[in-house]
Amino acid sequence: MYSITVCDDNREFALSLYSLCSEIMTASGVPFRISISCSLDELTHSFQNDKSVDLLILDIKFGERNGIDFARSLREQGYDTSIVLMSSDSSYLLEGYTVQPIYFLLKPVTREKLENAIAVDLERRRRSETVTVKCGQGLKALAVERIIYLEVMDHALTIHSRDGDVVSGLTLTQFLEMLPQDRFCRCHKSYAVHLGRIKSISRTDGIILESGQRIPVGRKYYEDLQHGMIEFANSL
Repeated sequence: MYSITVCDDNREFALSLYSLCSEIMTASGVPFRISISCSLDELTHSFQNDKSVDLLILDIKFGERNGIDFARSLREQGYDTSIVLMSSDSSYLLEGYTVQPIYFLLKPVTREKLENAIAVDLERRRRSETVTVKCGQGLKALAVERIIYLEVMDHALTIHSRDGDVVSGLTLTQFLEMLPQDRFCRCHKSYAVHLGRIKSISRTDGIILESGQRIPVGRKYYEDLQHGMIEFANSL
């Protein structure tokens, strides 16, 4: 069941999006449910009671409050909910992308643009395959989109994911060959990272992940990493 939450402080507008989402999802044939929140407090309560929201369609301005700050708090808490940000002001675009939205909608929102945003997320989830690795005496299936980064320590590969760490007997190169090339990039002789988990990169500070953790960037990998980030952003 694909779960969508629409949050906008204009209830009439939120209801119109609810209707459009319902029409789009009905046509897609994917089972779905949709809910509405008209304030960030209401949205907070909703997430406290239901952590299974797949897609959050979120306005940016709520009076003095900011939907981007709410989205950032979700990321800091480890939510991987797909987020579509909405605003009538395109100047929020740059700040908005710091919370890794899958789409940015300019108001007034057209059915075509909303349909595109939902299609992006449904396709992303369709590609959200698993990889199976041998660890210890058994096999473990890992969801690709839950992987944060890979690290080689003492000749052993550690796969850091949102579901915990897994140590594999594979080499870093071998494991990278199992992953989607458009979402993962080697950044150091001992590290590789999911491009969607990067908050910022620089030659001096390396990679800052969305969690605030820092991992190094090797000099010879920096340009490839930048190129990978651009291609990843353009694919969203």
